[in-house]
Amino acid sequence: MKRIALVLLLSISLLATALVDLATLSQASGLPCSDTPAYSNTTNIPAPAQFQTGLTFADFNHDGHKDALFSNENNETISLRIGDGSGGFSGSTDMSGTGHPWGLAAADFDQDGNMDFVATSPPFGVVHVRFGDGAGGFTPLTQYPVAGPWNDFVSTADFNGDGKVDIISPSYGASTVSVLLNNGSGSFTTTNIGVGTSSLGVDVGDLNGDGNADFVTANYDNAGTISVRLGNGAGGFAAMPDLISGSFTWGVGIGNFNGDAFPDLASTNRGSNSVTIFLGDGTGNFALSSTTPTTPHPMGIAVEDLDNNGVDDVIAVPQDSNELRVFLGDGAGGLSLIASLYVDYNSFVVAVSDLNDDGILDFGIGNNGGFQNQIRIFMGDCEQQPAYQVEVLYDETKAHKAGSTVPIKIKVLDAEGNNVSSPSLVVHAVDVIQTSSQASTVLDDAGNANPDFDFRYDANLGGYVFNLKTTGYTTGSYRLNFVIGGGTEVYSVGFQVRQ
Repeated sequence: MKRIALVLLLSISLLATALVDLATLSQASGLPCSDTPAYSNTTNIPAPAQFQTGLTFADFNHDGHKDALFSNENNETISLRIGDGSGGFSGSTDMSGTGHPWGLAAADFDQDGNMDFVATSPPFGVVHVRFGDGAGGFTPLTQYPVAGPWNDFVSTADFNGDGKVDIISPSYGASTVSVLLNNGSGSFTTTNIGVGTSSLGVDVGDLNGDGNADFVTANYDNAGTISVRLGNGAGGFAAMPDLISGSFTWGVGIGNFNGDAFPDLASTNRGSNSVTIFLGDGTGNFALSSTTPTTPHPMGIAVEDLDNNGVDDVIAVPQDSNELRVFLGDGAGGLSLIASLYVDYNSFVVAVSDLNDDGILDFGIGNNGGFQNQIRIFMGDCEQQPAYQVEVLYDETKAHKAGSTVPIKIKVLDAEGNNVSSPSLVVHAVDVIQTSSQASTVLDDAGNANPDFDFRYDANLGGYVFNLKTTGYTTGSYRLNFVIGGGTEVYSVGFQVRQ
């Protein structure tokens, strides 16, 4: 059986583009692109050590460009790299003495016009604040305790209406959130609020339209819940019923997924390999709208309007897969997959910003547990065109006995349908996903007929062969994920296994 699988290199689209003049007009007016959003991994930022567990973008030196601030948990440093306004970064500022830093957030805490930042130190149950000098330098850290240990994440908002930026950080070990109210002179007073068991991710927003900052937490328990707390504008909070989102909820974000002007919620559920959407009614109550499967053990989440259509979208970062997924909101509380991108294994955290000042959102990815020591930068492009198509040269519906070898045969075509398969165009296998469970099967070098995980070019075929060994596979449908030519776009073909 032969079919053409059109696998588009999907182009990030915030602004409509067909001709150069139209693209320029669209970027000025904020109109959506006519294409689907897409990203390319154009650059990576080297890190001084392993485990980039925190990441944020802000302008720390007043040059009008976004800089990258990221934590390196392994060597207990926080790194600043200065952005050049075109998606590149340079510099070597590494700040020590931060006690295994994780979460990061940037804000002007002392109201001097310079960007400062706060970092969590989970093993010690504290947050560290450093004040910026406006030139990329920072004061020594000031430390503040929170309710308990393992306060992995942090965010900021004005919780008491005094015009000063406050800090919020959940403590996994205490099932409590600490709100640090800013006195405006560089110090904070802590209030603790009870939330669900094993709180991790946090986001802030006005959930009931009263003008006060509220917050939600992702609770990493077996049930997988989200706690909702409504602020009273004076630093106090009222509890709303917890939401059941999915097993071991890790990340949570506030957005608008149906265009009704009421805030909604999205969560990544590590135990159930899913992204869940809850629609809000504008009073602080939420109802389950959709649950969308994603790649194994999603952790980091970003909720942003990537295509500028008034409906928010989701980036879900997997821990145990090389396939990051980008979903567009459908305007009715659902999500549709529009991009699968190759990332480092054990990717962990995502931050979104416009890194090249073109009006189109870009994002960065850090990893926790890998050995790449880098931040991957994905740039949005409103004009990117499809690069490859994949022609499948075998029967994807045939069931192969478990333990046998499945001969995956393909051709790589360009956007016009011309065969561009050649020995110099490398096709590299990434992983195998079981379709029903979304469970990832990392390719085993010892048990695979292609030990280097590269497809073998076959001149007689005019294409590629990957002999996939299915030892230990259970009955079901699977897909083999791969990248082409060293790119980051993930392509897939299917196969079936029987006992």
